Amino acid sequence: MWPAISVIIPTRPGAPARALDALQVVDYPRERLEILVVEGECPPRQRNQAACRASGDVLYFLDDDSLVAPDALQRLAAHYCSPNTHAVGGPALTPDSEPLLSRCIGYALGTRLGAWTMRARYAVIGRCRPATEKELIGCNLSIRREVFWNVGGFREDLYPNEETEIIGRLLQQGKVALYDPELVVWRTQSRSFIGLARQFFAYGRGRMRQTFRTYPSANLVFLVPALGVVYVTLLPVLWWKLGAWVALPAVIYLTLTLAIGVSIGLKYRTVAGSAVLPILYGLIHMCYGCGLIYEAIVQGASLGRTLIPAGHAGQSRDCPE
Repeated sequence: MWPAISVIIPTRPGAPARALDALQVVDYPRERLEILVVEGECPPRQRNQAACRASGDVLYFLDDDSLVAPDALQRLAAHYCSPNTHAVGGPALTPDSEPLLSRCIGYALGTRLGAWTMRARYAVIGRCRPATEKELIGCNLSIRREVFWNVGGFREDLYPNEETEIIGRLLQQGKVALYDPELVVWRTQSRSFIGLARQFFAYGRGRMRQTFRTYPSANLVFLVPALGVVYVTLLPVLWWKLGAWVALPAVIYLTLTLAIGVSIGLKYRTVAGSAVLPILYGLIHMCYGCGLIYEAIVQGASLGRTLIPAGHAGQSRDCPE
């Protein structure tokens, strides 16, 4: 028996939900499929609201532009035949039909330099396996409905990063989450440098907010972009005080971005992409680092008032009412 699946899609008021187009042609019994579209301005709150109304055994969370493959729900359902599987997700890939900049962002995020261990969110990496929040992404994530409520649902005061926090809570309770590299959705990336900068500044803020409000992250790799921002800011002073050798890390970084840019450009046969990719790496890392620093200052200034016990999906303080 196929499990009943409730697909949950948050959208902005009046915005089209492109995800519905792909769902119309999925190969899955219609009587076992429920689609819930919830309008609003706070995705984690919208997802919680839809989950309250959902009747399916499995909650499948998509973004409004997540395009699933025709066999996606069958692949998803097969994993839930095992009672020991509590969550399943896969990568969000950039369509080949997207403009060059959008495709290059997808290429960059699919490399270790671009997203480190989180590159599995943006590229088909390895085989189906147990996963952590570093490999699962909120625009292509499913959770058993019973487990979703047992762990408390999404925290509405964490956006973005609400999906990484709930997966962390799920794993802390001994649940099993799977990463299936073939369970893909197709989703657009930003089509402008300004949009990309805003996106990763918000991601950095979300990561630091999660660290302050839930638990300190033991993985210091997330702080590297913030250290990079401090280094670049102080580089002129360090050069003047200590000499040109202090520029060595910057030279190594630039060499890496150029080499990887050329490699990807050759792979996808795009000379323009080779020129754009080094810029994208710098923009992603610097904006993420600035977001980390900015949110650390904001949270540090009001630490006593903003700490919330982990595991509670309380009223939002970051999404508008």
